[in-house]
Amino acid sequence: MTKKISHPDSEQLNDADVDAFERRPLPTVGRAAGGDARTRAHLIDVAIRLFARHGIDAVSMRQITAEAGQSNQSVIQYYFGGKDGLIVAALDLFMEEVKRVHDSMESEFAAMGEHPDLKSVLHAYMDPLMTLHLSSPSARRAVQFADRLTRSDPEYYDLLVSKLLPYHQSFLRRVQEALPEQPADVTAVKVFYAVGTILHSLADTRLSIKGGGPMQGFDQATLSAIFVDFIVGSIAGYSR
Repeated sequence: MTKKISHPDSEQLNDADVDAFERRPLPTVGRAAGGDARTRAHLIDVAIRLFARHGIDAVSMRQITAEAGQSNQSVIQYYFGGKDGLIVAALDLFMEEVKRVHDSMESEFAAMGEHPDLKSVLHAYMDPLMTLHLSSPSARRAVQFADRLTRSDPEYYDLLVSKLLPYHQSFLRRVQEALPEQPADVTAVKVFYAVGTILHSLADTRLSIKGGGPMQGFDQATLSAIFVDFIVGSIAGYSR
């Protein structure tokens, strides 16, 4: 039986569909003509901060240029080839953090051996993600930026999904192995919604333990455990 995964629009894709999805056109990336690496990094940092606060569509290149203290209005075009290139660069920076989370998750999976239970699988996913979220304000802004991408132009959403897809598949496979009695396509839909819920929850400052909301006062381990209990209940329950 061909394994299925969840499409961003909640359709089910087989392996051939996944290949086609990964090959579809994405926003054009302009190549930088050169310039100072520190200026480039500063522009990305400012862009992530503004996108996270106001949303992708609400922020103009002029705002980013001004916030970055640049008088040259063509500086973003010079370094990134335009807005698409800047967003891709910002997303690449976010994906560096995702890769670190994924590597930590895979190390935890390797230490578990065969047939880990669902709760252990989810802790392997949530614990490093929570560590990233709490590590610094810039990390939290990166999560908020990714969340904003899910609510913006479909091309940017597709770009985010295409980059996250390999990591999502790895996690999904482990969850499906932990729930052999549940149809794989049902699990795929549940995991899709669970991951979205996690991302939106971490990005919402009102739900942050740093933001004075209901999570304030919980330590990292307790907060991870609360998330895991919530997700286990959402994924494991199956009404035939």
